[in-house]
Amino acid sequence: LFKDLPDFSSRKILPVQHLIEGFLVKGGITIIPAWRGSGKSWDAMAIGFAVANELPWCGLMTIKTAVLILDRENGEDILREREIALNVKTGDNFKIMDMCSTRKSFDIDDPELLHYVDEVKPLIILDSFSKFYREDENSNSLVGLFFDKIRVLKSHGATILILHNTGKSPNAQ
Repeated sequence: LFKDLPDFSSRKILPVQHLIEGFLVKGGITIIPAWRGSGKSWDAMAIGFAVANELPWCGLMTIKTAVLILDRENGEDILREREIALNVKTGDNFKIMDMCSTRKSFDIDDPELLHYVDEVKPLIILDSFSKFYREDENSNSLVGLFFDKIRVLKSHGATILILHNTGKSPNAQ
């Protein structure tokens, strides 16, 4: 099995594309872990708007890509307040789904979401990990099953950005 492996160093290196230069790999999975209340959701909205409109983000170049923010953390009033404060507008290429107030709730393996990913190849921002993953965060096997669902979206062309609330105590990191 191992003696027939090709020489790894002779393989052609394909260039890595970034939706945000040096930060967000196109077709990748990125997690932003930080304390609750540290501004992850604000940053995610700014990131989403910049990518959707090919605007620089923190001085970094972006590649125009459709963006879908799936929010189970904040609710409609907070999302609208941030949209106004950041002077961003939703539209065809930048969508926010308030999953706290909406009647339709679904999981990340919903066939409608997969169909959307197949058609659009978006950046999907999940806010936040703990609201989409409802199992024991310390169970490697259960977390692995959740990330299997994330990898299906990735394999269909989505780029995934996950916001994750970490604990503030040293034992909760």
